[in-house]
Amino acid sequence: MNANILNYSGYADKLDLETPSWEKVFGYLEAEQDYFLKNTHQFRGKDYKWPFDALHNWSRVWEYPYVYLQIPKDGSLKIMDFGSGVTFFPHIITKIGHDVTCVDIDPVCRRDSLLAGEFYNREKKHSGAISVPENGKIDGLGEYDLIYSISVLEHIPNPEQFITKFYDALKP
Repeated sequence: MNANILNYSGYADKLDLETPSWEKVFGYLEAEQDYFLKNTHQFRGKDYKWPFDALHNWSRVWEYPYVYLQIPKDGSLKIMDFGSGVTFFPHIITKIGHDVTCVDIDPVCRRDSLLAGEFYNREKKHSGAISVPENGKIDGLGEYDLIYSISVLEHIPNPEQFITKFYDALKP
């Protein structure tokens, strides 16, 4: 059993879902997603086709807590969410002060991500900002401090080409 999810790397284990570390982080993520879901009528279009409840969708019960725990809770980093969809997750990262670029090839996701960013900016709860590239592509060389992707790479033919782009987009 994984006694401390904070120091864990490797394969997920069902017992991870019973650790106090996971329960604490997951509870926080659930509260943030609940707020997000309660307000989706303000930024998600009727044509949005992806799962609304991202946190409870398949392997994401492990992925979101794992990625959240890897992100520094102080400072101001420039972070890319590759294959972002429209979820609560980039907004909790802006809440701790980081700027997040949501990259997605789906124009519906890009549109709704911009609207969600505007909603959270009006709420004035976050010190970081959301940006969405118009073309849905990875732009910028040496521009990002951190890049994450949740449940995306396994759906891409030849993910190696994107991993190379990630490497180029990261700051030295």
